[in-house]
Formats: sequence, structure tokens, C-alpha cells
Amino acid sequence: MGLFQEFSESTSMHGLQRAVSSESKWKRALWAALVLAGACLATFNLSQTLKDFLHNPTTTETTVDYKSKMEFPVITICNLNPLRLSIYNKTEPEFIEHLHSDSVS
Repeated sequence: MGLFQEFSESTSMHGLQRAVSSESKWKRALWAALVLAGACLATFNLSQTLKDFLHNPTTTETTVDYKSKMEFPVITICNLNPLRLSIYNKTEPEFIEHLHSDSVS
């Protein structure tokens, strides 16, 4: 068994496998043409991508701007406690009792 045939039978490229192992000559030719067309299309797309990459240089400018005073960003921390506004409207002892009863249960 030839190296190419062994490779084509064990590869994950199904078109190549079918191009080599098909019983019918016209199916073998069709699969070979499809594999060749796919390879040509992939090569064309790769060459276009490389051409675009090489012909469009990128220039990056960096500037440093010092500020004497900055606003502190707003930070919200959500700790997933089920506290509601109605609980905050209670008096302090009721509120503390409610918090204690939630943590115990």
C-alpha cells in the first residue's frame, strides 16, 4: 500500500479519502476535483489575506497625559444578599433582628 493511499484512508479530510477509495471512476474524479478546488480556494484566500496584511502597515502613537486631579470611578459591589428597601425602613433593633434571623436559617 502506498504512503499517499495510507494517508488518504486515515486522514480526517473526507474528500481526499473518498477521492482515493471510491469504486466508481467518475465519483473518484468528482471528489478529486472538489478537493483540488477547495485547496485552490484556500490558497487564494490565504494569499489575499497575506497580501492585505503586508500592504497595510500599522502605525501606533502613544501619548502620556498627566492629570493633577482625577475623579474616583464609581464601584458597585453586589454580594447577593437579599436585602430590600422595606427592611431598611425598620427601626435598628428590628433590622438587626431580621439580619440575624436570615443568617441563622
